[in-house]
Amino acid sequence: MQIQLTGMLTMFVLAAQIAAKGPILVAWYEAADCRGSSFETTITKAQPEPGTCFAASDGRTARSVLWSNIGGPGFQLFLSGGPHDMCTNGANFTAPKSAGCETAPPGFNWQSAQYPF
Repeated sequence: MQIQLTGMLTMFVLAAQIAAKGPILVAWYEAADCRGSSFETTITKAQPEPGTCFAASDGRTARSVLWSNIGGPGFQLFLSGGPHDMCTNGANFTAPKSAGCETAPPGFNWQSAQYPF
């Protein structure tokens, strides 16, 4: 019985690890709180390399950003304009969980997002 339970536990852990390594989703919204339709969505084919930077095309920025299936905390968001464009000079927000939505501070938009290291 113990061997059977250990085997089942091992299978569960492996299934969870495979699911966590699947594609991720990053969606960019013009509205706060990820309401309405996203104007752009990125879905990767697999987990990206650590440190991969995502940005909306055509220089667009988002009031809020939704992310999912990151596989753990640490997803980072960077404000638009100035020194933080394209995931540089430190993040303005670091996600405490593997999925969520974050609205930029008043008067700002998000410009880029970075997959955790």
